[in-house]
Amino acid sequence: MEIFILLFAGLFIGIALYYLRLYRHPTVQRLSTNPLALMEIPLEQLKETGSLLKRAHYLDTVLSTNGATEDCLYQGVLFLELPNLARCQLLANRLHARIALKDRHNTIFDLMLNQDRFPLKLAQCSLYLPPKTLTIAQIMEQLRGNFRSDEIVIIISLNELQRVKLRLHTEDRAYSWVMPNSQELTQLLLHPNPTKIFVNLLVNQLERTRISPYITQGGSKLFFGREKILSTILQARPANYIISGGRQLGKSSLLQKIDSYYNPKDEDGKNINFNKKCRCYYLVLAGDNLQKPLAKALNLPLDTHIDSLLEKLAQVPRGTYRLILIDEADQFIKKEIASFYPTLPYFRSLSEQGLCYFIFAGFWELYYAATLDFKSPLKYFGEPIYINELEEKACQQLATEPMKMLNIEYESPELVKYMIKQTGQRANLIAIICDEILKEIPNEQRIITAKEVKTAIDSEVLQSALYGWTALTDEKKDARLDRIIIYATVKKGQFTRGEIINLLNKFNHPYHSEQLSQSLNRLKLAFIIRKTTKGEDYYSYCVPLFRQMLLRQELTLLLRDELKTK
Repeated sequence: MEIFILLFAGLFIGIALYYLRLYRHPTVQRLSTNPLALMEIPLEQLKETGSLLKRAHYLDTVLSTNGATEDCLYQGVLFLELPNLARCQLLANRLHARIALKDRHNTIFDLMLNQDRFPLKLAQCSLYLPPKTLTIAQIMEQLRGNFRSDEIVIIISLNELQRVKLRLHTEDRAYSWVMPNSQELTQLLLHPNPTKIFVNLLVNQLERTRISPYITQGGSKLFFGREKILSTILQARPANYIISGGRQLGKSSLLQKIDSYYNPKDEDGKNINFNKKCRCYYLVLAGDNLQKPLAKALNLPLDTHIDSLLEKLAQVPRGTYRLILIDEADQFIKKEIASFYPTLPYFRSLSEQGLCYFIFAGFWELYYAATLDFKSPLKYFGEPIYINELEEKACQQLATEPMKMLNIEYESPELVKYMIKQTGQRANLIAIICDEILKEIPNEQRIITAKEVKTAIDSEVLQSALYGWTALTDEKKDARLDRIIIYATVKKGQFTRGEIINLLNKFNHPYHSEQLSQSLNRLKLAFIIRKTTKGEDYYSYCVPLFRQMLLRQELTLLLRDELKTK
C-alpha cells in the first residue's frame, strides 16, 4: 500500500513538474500574457511554439487573437521544408498573386501581383531563393548577374547568417532588393492581412517613388468618393448613361470602377463573372474607331465588320444583357454626327429591347450631342451625369490614406485642407501634389511639412497639369472665344455674362448668342468656371491654382491679341 501511495505521489509530482515547466516556459508565459507577440516569433521557432501552446491549451486563444488559423500555422511550419516552387506558390496564394519559374535551378521566380487588389504601383517583381550554402559574395554575384539594376527583387533566405548580412545591402536603397527577416516571414505566413505586411516590407526597404500608389496619368486604382454616382449606376435598373466632364476629372477611373464591379478578378487575374445577368465590357477608344475595340472585347477577329458586331451585341441568352462602357467617346461621336448617325440608332434599339446598355464617357463633343443637339440620337438616349470636383471627404482620403500606407503623415490637418482648397478638389491635382511630395522628401522622413507641400504645388509637373485648356474644342473660333472670356475675367475672379457681351461689343469682336452660351457651358464642363449663388449669369473660378497660374501671365497682351483676330 505504501509503495502504491509513493508511486501515485511520484506520478502526481511528475505531472505537476511537467505542467509547471510548461506554463513557466518563457514562450508560453510571453504569449499567454501578450498573444500578439506571436507575430514576433522567428519562423524557425514556429513549430516548437505551436507545440508548446497546444500542450498548454493556449493555441486557439493565441491564434484567434491574431486573426490566424491552425492551417496558417501549419503552412508556416511547412514552409521550411517545402521545395522552392511550393514556397513561392504559398507566398503567392497569400498575396493573391501568381508566380512563374524563371530559371532551371528553381531559385528565381516572377511574382505577378493582382492589380485589382494590390494597393501600390507595382505589377510584378522577382523572388530569389538562394541556396543555404551560398556565400554572401556568391549571392551578390547572382543578384547582379540575373537582375536588372532597377528590378525589384524579394530575397527569401532560410539561412540566418545570409539574412543578417544581406539585410545590410537591402537597406541600402541604391539597390532594389528586399529581404524579409525571420519574424517578417512569420508575419507574411500568419498575419490575417499579408498584403499589408508585404507593403510594409517594400516601403521600408525601397525608394518610395518606385512604389508610389499615386498614378498621375490615366485611370487610377486609388478610388475614393463618387458614391452617389456609383449607387445610381450600380444599384438602379439597367439603363444608359452619358458621363460628361473635363479632362483628368476622373471619368476613366469611374468607368474602371464600374468594370471592376462587374468583372472582379481572382488570384490568377482571371475574371469572376459573379453577375450572371450582366456581361460588362470596357472599351477605350483611340480616335473615332469603335469597330476594333468592340471586336476585341467580343473576342472576334479585329477585321470583323461593324454590322456583324452590332448583330453580335444583340445575341445574348434569355434574361441577360450586355453593358458596354465606352471611354474617350468624343471623336467617335463627332464622326457619328458627320456621318448622320449610322450606329447610335441601333444602340438605342438594343437598349429599348433590354439586350444591351451603354455608358459613354467624354468631354465636349459628347456633351454637345447629348445636351444641345436636338437632332442627335443621344438626346434622351441616357441619363446625363456630370463629373465635377471630388467630394471633400474623398479628397482627404486621397491625400492621407495612401500616405499612411507608406508610414507618412502630415504635420497638420490644415495642410491637407489647404491642398484641397487650392486644387479646387480636383483629384488629379491632389494626386500629382502627393506624388511630387514623395519625390521630394527623403525616405527616412515620416512627416510632411508646409515646405514640401509648397514645393510640390510649385513643381513643373503640377504647373503643366494646369495647362491644356486653351484648345477645349477643335473649332478655332470657339476656342478663341473661350480664351477671351478667361483672359478678360480671371484677374477679377468673378464676372457676369453681360460683362463679356459688353467687352465683345466694345471691340467689335464677332460672335453670336448661342456661341457665347456654348463657350460658357464648355468652360463649366471643363471645371474652369462655375455659376455662383448670386444668380444665373454670375460666374467664378473653380481652381485657385489655375487662376494663380494665369495671373502670372501677361493677360492684357494675351487678350489684345485674341481680340485682334477675327
